[in-house]
Amino acid sequence: MKRGPKPKTNQEWAEGIQERFFAKVAGPDTNGCWNWTGAKDMNGYGRFSTGAAGAKLAHRISMALDAGDDIDPSLSVMHHCDNPSCVSPFHLSVVPHAVNMADSAAKCRHSYGERHPVARLTDKNVREMRRAAATGEHILSIAARFNMSRRSASQAVSGETWKHIKDDA
Repeated sequence: MKRGPKPKTNQEWAEGIQERFFAKVAGPDTNGCWNWTGAKDMNGYGRFSTGAAGAKLAHRISMALDAGDDIDPSLSVMHHCDNPSCVSPFHLSVVPHAVNMADSAAKCRHSYGERHPVARLTDKNVREMRRAAATGEHILSIAARFNMSRRSASQAVSGETWKHIKDDA
């Protein structure tokens, strides 16, 4: 029976990609970031191919190289510098996904409201909807006017969605 190659240890894996990885890193810049110069996704995060597994996020690879072991896939690698191209392990930490998302929301890095790529309303539309509801216009009429479901209109008017709009200014 023919056997395949012996699986690489984490150290052998790291040595095999380290030179190729760091050839795509520039820095440090004035903020101390090591900026990824290779392929990036549409959000500016570096992508690096490790072989058969396909392209992975460069900052995760950087942390794995620094730690000498893979990063648990259930965990996130968070940028403290808020620079998606940065791969400096000094600017990164391994955290639960919820912590990374809370950090992102606290820094207003999430797409919400009219900045969201699939938003069908603008902040102005939502203010107009809320004013109409406050003057007694029925939610079905508001929904029809804005070409949306009653539920979506109701959520926007009540503030269940579009929470960032605090008043009708």
